Amino acid sequence: MESVGVFDEQFFRVGYFAITGVVIGSVIAGSLLWIAWLARFRPRNLCGDKSPFLVTRLPQSVQRWSVADFFVMLGMIIVIQSIMNPAAKPVDPSAETTSQIVASETESDGSTVTVPAEANSESPQETGNQDIGSQDGDAPATQPVDLTRRVASQMVANAGSFAMMLFFLFTARDATPKSLSLVPHESDFRRGLVATVWILAPVLIINIVVSQLVPYKHSVTDLLAERNNVETFFALLISAAFVTPIVEEFWVRLLLQGGLQKLMKDTSWKDSHPAWSYSSVVPVLVSSTVFAVMHRGQGAAPIPLFFFAMGLGIVYQRTGRLWIVIVVHMLLNGATICSEFLRINSGLIS
Repeated sequence: MESVGVFDEQFFRVGYFAITGVVIGSVIAGSLLWIAWLARFRPRNLCGDKSPFLVTRLPQSVQRWSVADFFVMLGMIIVIQSIMNPAAKPVDPSAETTSQIVASETESDGSTVTVPAEANSESPQETGNQDIGSQDGDAPATQPVDLTRRVASQMVANAGSFAMMLFFLFTARDATPKSLSLVPHESDFRRGLVATVWILAPVLIINIVVSQLVPYKHSVTDLLAERNNVETFFALLISAAFVTPIVEEFWVRLLLQGGLQKLMKDTSWKDSHPAWSYSSVVPVLVSSTVFAVMHRGQGAAPIPLFFFAMGLGIVYQRTGRLWIVIVVHMLLNGATICSEFLRINSGLIS
């Protein structure tokens, strides 16, 4: 494991415990808020507003997109990722040690990242296509580009598909930034901060329970441990904590869930609509399931992420404000990346 070589372990240890303390405090605060709400002591709701509803219901504009647009963007993501994924470069086996050879691993959403060859559970003989060198000794091994470039390529692919989809919606669907709720309001950030405390409390409790049964595993955190430097950290932070939440919430929450709400004529954001109905539950349930499946291969993570997506889905459904759920998603991903980086450099793990 490389060293960042800037601050000592004490600095990272203080930072790690500071983030951990904030997270624990948020879980306690969120749990108390849920208890107070269930006990009908309700000064403020999940969005931090004075409202008789758990989630504030806000007026919403007419949706100009459909479920089909979700699949259009899916196709864009697949095509752009295949173009942005650099081809492997030949290397001289005699010039590289086994520990320096890396392989390609496919993420659940179709993207690829590089992982150390030792981290792959299958041996070269088992995989057949990841041999360090040919058995005949006459074919060169291959070494994909380094992690920073690959993460940057993934970030560009996500941003590219997002930009292309916006252009498509603006031209083919007569959508506007306002109708897509992409114009942030100051209240969106306030509501997002409050919603984070409410939503993450039960989600993190569920995560603690299921992680005892199935260990959490994610190639991003594994790669952060292997490529422990500031460049990798910031590349992952920008990609996972900024680009990914915007793209995923736009794709899953707005296009898929929003499209299903339009298809089922859901009006749960209106005060006169009952709290729960078939037309309001199905869009949230389907989009949350898709979101959880997108994160398969990460141990038991899809279970708490399903409930996380349910919380975000209900907030988006009732408010129609995409930036509220983006803020919650950003805070979760950002805290995870920062906490892992600090933990690795704190000397708390070997």
